[in-house]
Amino acid sequence: MAAIKEDKCVKCGACVRACPYGAIKWTAQGIIIDSSKCIGCAKCKVSCKFDAIEIFAIKKQSLI
Repeated sequence: MAAIKEDKCVKCGACVRACPYGAIKWTAQGIIIDSSKCIGCAKCKVSCKFDAIEIFAIKKQSLI
């Protein structure tokens, strides 16, 4: 899962263009990440020259 560090983001759009899953979008509020589409591949983080994206793991819960 990825998250935008708002204090570092300059809204250049590099992450939007880098995401192959369409999980990052421009909105009236700025750039947002759709957690239902993000698989945590980190292509957005690699593309960001401002270190404005954080990648973190989601703990999977057991259904048993």
